[in-house]
Amino acid sequence: MIGETTAPEEEALEKRPGYSNSFANLCKDSNDLPGLLAYALYRQAKQEWASQKLRTADEAAKYAEFHLTPSNIENLRRSAEERMELFAHSIRDQARILFQEEAWESGFSRLDGSVKAHMDKRTGLLNSIGANIAAWVITIGITAIALVAYLLPNLAEQMADRVTDRMIPSAVTAPAPQQ
Repeated sequence: MIGETTAPEEEALEKRPGYSNSFANLCKDSNDLPGLLAYALYRQAKQEWASQKLRTADEAAKYAEFHLTPSNIENLRRSAEERMELFAHSIRDQARILFQEEAWESGFSRLDGSVKAHMDKRTGLLNSIGANIAAWVITIGITAIALVAYLLPNLAEQMADRVTDRMIPSAVTAPAPQQ
């Protein structure tokens, strides 16, 4: 695995000129994403350091010695983990926004479809004919009530006159008063 070597292999590698065990110090294995990112951050810092002025090979070789102390390794790994966490939060937030937009769009399209279906159902030919017939019957009823209300006072007067006529005997039919 990446970063894992045996003691004799390490000694052999360390004796090679220009060898740096910085990768092995930062990366525990090939699945160590924070370690891989920490190594990339280390290489970026080393590149920036080297570009500040022309460095000799000895200076570049000794860079890791002075810059990969246990506290710097821990800081690089912590920085890598923080960047990964920020990246994960960013992806989560973007996914949440996309999910909400899709939910709104699908909700509105479903609502639009159900409104259209309801309107089509309510405004069909048979429903329109039925509504018109019902309106016609109601109009006839209202007209009949208005006509009866108009004629009712005359009918009531005529009926009252008839009742009074029957109750009050006329002078012809009434017996003469006795004296």
